[in-house]
Amino acid sequence: MSEFPSPFRPESHDTGSGITIETGDAQVTLPPEAAKNLIFLILRYRFLRLLHLTKEIIIALATKRRH
Repeated sequence: MSEFPSPFRPESHDTGSGITIETGDAQVTLPPEAAKNLIFLILRYRFLRLLHLTKEIIIALATKRRH
């Protein structure tokens, strides 16, 4: 099995594939459904953060034009 440069490493199981997360001494293996939910949660957070930053930039530009 090849290693990925990130802390996420796919791992095969009898019930299907999952994701193993290793941080220091701890190691957790998530089943496929939990791994998918975690990825969607991360992507949703990143999208909402981008949306918030875009809103801040638009407000800053609009405020700058008024002055």
